[in-house]
This record gives sequence, C-alpha cells and structure tokens, in this order.
Amino acid sequence: MERKRSATIAVDPDRDAPAACPEGIARELPATWRFNFKSIDDEHQQLIDDLNAGWSAFGPAASAPFDRLKTMFVSLKGNMLLHFESEEAEMAALGYPGLQAHKEQHRSAIERLETIEAGAAAIGIVGRADLYALLDTLVDDMLRADVSFKTFLFARGLVHMG
Repeated sequence: MERKRSATIAVDPDRDAPAACPEGIARELPATWRFNFKSIDDEHQQLIDDLNAGWSAFGPAASAPFDRLKTMFVSLKGNMLLHFESEEAEMAALGYPGLQAHKEQHRSAIERLETIEAGAAAIGIVGRADLYALLDTLVDDMLRADVSFKTFLFARGLVHMG
C-alpha cells in the first residue's frame, strides 16, 4: 500500500537530529535513515505516520486537548511495541551482540513515551513540545540506537549503504 507523504525531516548535521520544521508538515523517514532490510523501514515509517497524526490535531494554537491526541498515543505505543519486538527478533536470529543494550534502549523509549503521555493526560493538554519530545524519542531509536545494528547488517552483506 502506497503511503501519502508530503515532506521530509530536515536534518541538522551538527546534531544529527531533526531541525525545527514548520508545525503541521508531515515528516517522512529520510532515505539516509533507511535500512532496506525486511520490514524495519515500513515499521519506522509507521511510527512517523503515528506522530504525523498528532501534528494534524493541532491548529494554530501551541497546544491541543489531550482527548484529541489520545488515539495517537495509543497507536504510537502499540506500533512502537510491535516494531521493537520485530527488531529484537531479527537481532536475536542474526546473533547481534548489542541485543541486550538495544532492548534497554527500547525500554527507555517506551518509558519516555509513557511519561510524556501521563503528563499530558494529567493536565488534559498536549503541547507542541510534547510532540517534539516524541520525535526526539523516535530519532534516538531510528538514528542513534539503530546505527550499530545497521553497521552489523552492512558488515555481513545484508544491507547496502549509499
């Protein structure tokens, strides 16, 4: 199924993380972040799509009612858990030596999501800063944490970079 995409994440080469993007513009998994290995890219894109749903809930205001984004939180957490399970299964099957550390990073990402969600639910408001924090959590997983696994796959000839 073809996904509808409109723009890409701007990357700040000094931080290797998304630079500020105009709110409300959909983000797409940049080509340089792709694995081209099994379902990982599609799973990563689904996480970005979930976050895009959150961005679309905002109007011109700096915040939105939590109830308007509750479905986004549920979908994002569910898809994160599915992706992490899938990725960890691939790592285990391939004998990836960094599996335990990667599992810890995944646990930390879920904790960050749950902390952001609980804070927003407690006050009934989701701020744009909350979505940027969620985006940073996804960047931590997709770019920073996954780079070692991608290097592992490349060294075994399972993916090609470039």
